[in-house]
Amino acid sequence: MAIIELKNIIKIFPSEKVGEGVHAVRDVSVSIEEGDIFGIIGYSGAGKSTLVRCINLLEKPTSGEVIVEGKNITGYSEVELRAVRRRMGMIFQHFNLLNSANVFENVAAPLKNQRRFSKEEIEEKIAELKKDSSLSQKEIKEKENTLLKSNKKLSGKEIKERVEEMLRLTGLEDKEKAYPSQLSGGQKQRVAIARALVGRPKILLCDEATSALDPNTTTQIIELLRSLQEKLKLTVVMITHQMEVVKSICNKVAVMEEGKIVEEGSLVEVFSEPKSSITKEFREKTLYRKEAIALAEKNKRNLYELTFIGEKANDPAIMDLVRNYPVEVSILFGNIEILSGVPFGTLTIDMKGEGKDILDAVAYLKSREIKVEELGGQKLAGQKFDGEHPLRGEESVSRQSPDNALKPEEEDKERKEDRIWNG
Repeated sequence: MAIIELKNIIKIFPSEKVGEGVHAVRDVSVSIEEGDIFGIIGYSGAGKSTLVRCINLLEKPTSGEVIVEGKNITGYSEVELRAVRRRMGMIFQHFNLLNSANVFENVAAPLKNQRRFSKEEIEEKIAELKKDSSLSQKEIKEKENTLLKSNKKLSGKEIKERVEEMLRLTGLEDKEKAYPSQLSGGQKQRVAIARALVGRPKILLCDEATSALDPNTTTQIIELLRSLQEKLKLTVVMITHQMEVVKSICNKVAVMEEGKIVEEGSLVEVFSEPKSSITKEFREKTLYRKEAIALAEKNKRNLYELTFIGEKANDPAIMDLVRNYPVEVSILFGNIEILSGVPFGTLTIDMKGEGKDILDAVAYLKSREIKVEELGGQKLAGQKFDGEHPLRGEESVSRQSPDNALKPEEEDKERKEDRIWNG
């Protein structure tokens, strides 16, 4: 079930310089399921931060609908929105802590004047009572009245218990008396996370939460968010321009460019089969593809990128390829990651041999359900090889002759081993 639905969201900021205003978000529709860690990635100015602020209506859309937990909140008053926002925590790039308050006071701030249960929680509890067939109508009414009477503001003791629980979950037990000026960037973000979750929301919005942190601290914060998402059963929306952040935590992703979502799907789908140019650009930055292509163009090599997904990541395909086809393979780049629990591997190889043999080898890899993309070099795909071919000259005639064709089972054992270890 979708916990967040955005329907045809448009956000235009007025501008004196631009007559029609600045179009920050252009007709965006997206559905986020309960329990998702949903990444929205894009470069600066893509509209992703504006979009996430439309979810809790910190930015009111020019047009479109925002539906949270099945309710259209687009037209809610500020009083009504306060109750909705208690169900949504939010963290920012620059922490937004109160410098004059210590850690405990910063985390406790959202609980001031908060009642034990939100309006939605009261409605859920009453609905559960009405479903209980063992209760009479009189008993249901009595329990309902008791519940409403008990829904008072949180006591000092209850606030202390909640804050201490969040400090423990975020690893800040020994920092409750410290002030923001005494904390590192990572510790400040942990305080911001504790403050966002102390009200026990169901949704956590993260707007560039790791952008101001160094790589090591970013990894720690990502691990903390993943742990909290599992423990607290959260739905998380991650806004970022960092592909590594999306890859390390998200199960679904949407790519934004110029205010539009240009691609959306599961992390594995989007990362393994990018369709838009911007997604391909993000992907190339993490796979060194530009370096590989430059190498191929410079040295006229036949470079291919192989993509292995799931169980195929453990497939000894290269070894089998060298054993069965008269080609030589050199491995230039390689990487295996776990994306949303699914092994995802890429391998950049240089393949040497007859043009036809290389094409046969590529077809063989594809038959093993391995995605093969030609990166550069001789660009053999689609070529026909009759007689002399561009790689080996006259030698190709005898190699491709039906009478003299080299059969895999006739290959010399020493030659095969030489290709395996030195190719």
